Amino acid sequence: MKRDDDRVSILCGRNCPFQEDEHRESISIAAEMEESFGHFFDSVIPFDSVDYVFEQLAFEISLLEREPQWVPAKWVKGKARSIVDTTAS
Repeated sequence: MKRDDDRVSILCGRNCPFQEDEHRESISIAAEMEESFGHFFDSVIPFDSVDYVFEQLAFEISLLEREPQWVPAKWVKGKARSIVDTTAS
């Protein structure tokens, strides 16, 4: 077994479906996406474990439920009129 395979096995176990170069490519793509589109997101949840991700996601959802949200008026402008128009009939 190659040394690279050993490092990948440490990261995700012996039955890992990915090779080390695929992990590097995923990390590179994620960094590019965060650089280009990070301003559209309020939070980034790194995958440490399923339990950790679930807890963080539940926390973020609770924040969304409690805190007011802002969206551009043009996103809802047409929808608000259509709701008013259908209720007026």
